[in-house]
Amino acid sequence: MIDTNDFYVDIHLHPTLKPFLVKELHSPWHANNHVPLSQRLRRSMRVTQSDFSTLLEGGVRVIWHSLHTLERYTLSKLITSPRIMSQFLKMDIERLRQIVSCRPIRILQEELSYLKENLKCPDGEAEAVIVKNYDELIQTLASPNKLAIILTIEGAHNLGFEYVDNTFPHAGQKVNITNTILEGAEELSEALIQERVRFMKQNHIFMLTLNHFVFNQLASMPKAIELTGISKRILHNPIRSLDSLGKYRGLTFLGYSMVERCMENNIIIDLKHCDAVTRHQIYAIAARYQKPVVGSHIACSGRKTNFRAHTLLKKTEDTFEDRQKSEIFNPWDLNFHDDDIVAIHKLGGLLGLILDRRVLSSVKAFELAKRTGNWLQLLFNQIEHIYKVLLAAGIPPAQAFDSICIGSDYDGFIEPLPNVTHSAEFRYKEERDGKTLRLDNGLVDYFTRNYAIYQDSGLNPETIKNKILRDNAMEFLKKHFCS
Repeated sequence: MIDTNDFYVDIHLHPTLKPFLVKELHSPWHANNHVPLSQRLRRSMRVTQSDFSTLLEGGVRVIWHSLHTLERYTLSKLITSPRIMSQFLKMDIERLRQIVSCRPIRILQEELSYLKENLKCPDGEAEAVIVKNYDELIQTLASPNKLAIILTIEGAHNLGFEYVDNTFPHAGQKVNITNTILEGAEELSEALIQERVRFMKQNHIFMLTLNHFVFNQLASMPKAIELTGISKRILHNPIRSLDSLGKYRGLTFLGYSMVERCMENNIIIDLKHCDAVTRHQIYAIAARYQKPVVGSHIACSGRKTNFRAHTLLKKTEDTFEDRQKSEIFNPWDLNFHDDDIVAIHKLGGLLGLILDRRVLSSVKAFELAKRTGNWLQLLFNQIEHIYKVLLAAGIPPAQAFDSICIGSDYDGFIEPLPNVTHSAEFRYKEERDGKTLRLDNGLVDYFTRNYAIYQDSGLNPETIKNKILRDNAMEFLKKHFCS
């Protein structure tokens, strides 16, 4: 491992998403981490947890910056009034109109331009640097005032692979939310795949998250949004976009092509938001190409498998009631099963643990953490489960931590762990809080107290913590991050 000052790596977060969408946030350097806790936990678009200043303050100096365009199909189905929706999402009304009416590749390019325009801190020497390979990454880390950015994209819909139904998005039509003419969806083809893969290579995109919330003509996705009560009757559930596929689940013909073209061009495939069938199909392709895959911001379901031949759980299964029965984990297919953990590890990939308390826990575990205040236990449960699953699969104990890292999903629509609500709380600072364990010292404390579970690894608590917060991701980049 490189010998440098201690730092952390986060493999999935969105530092420019909120300031790009909200005009009140003037740049990604504006720290808002000292607002009251109640404000931080509202999932408001006005409050950011991963701006560049906060990242540097917390020592998170290597980030996989995920560019992301909100899916216009979902936005168009939620609320037809742009003014109401802009208030609901806390985002700029004109930006909202633009996202719904324009092809997503245009919005993606604008967000990338916005990022490049805001790399330097407006009132200091600090700077964010988009690095193109591992050597540039190491050079950037030599300066304590620099933050290394590795570019990724969350969802192939950003590249033009959108869901299209009978009413949206077709060229020349109007939608209520904008009352403007739509730019139609792009014609999907092998040629478009090749063009967008070239776009990613030219812009040094290191990783593509294949799916997001809505079917994108490439692969089927799991249930990702929990609609209960009145919202279940009012809002449009994105899972309905799968109806056009019937019972089939997995990669489409174009999906196979996209995965293969990415692997041929050393673009890492991220399996978050892919359903279990799609994930298994991609494991087979990755094994053939001898490439790793990543789960960038995931949690464990606690299930051994959910793989069936081109199908998923029935509509009567995988319900909110099922989640209520679970003791520790959120059992949705959105989360990764034991066979996913083993497959990703054996392929040399990474499991980035999300810091969203809803995704990390069952209802029972959530309530226990709420009563005791021990929110980090939700993360510890994940680490212990992954370790034990890999041991059961025959992985040597000393190697059973090698695929675990952090993919916080900060600035996404998440409910963060109250112990670690923003990037500055990765690192414990006694002068700020002499009682609460943050992420770094919380992990060390956990491995020290529970060392009997992990003693066969031969690794001490500090070493295990460093692997999870830095070393595993850096070793992965050393092997795979090339121009």
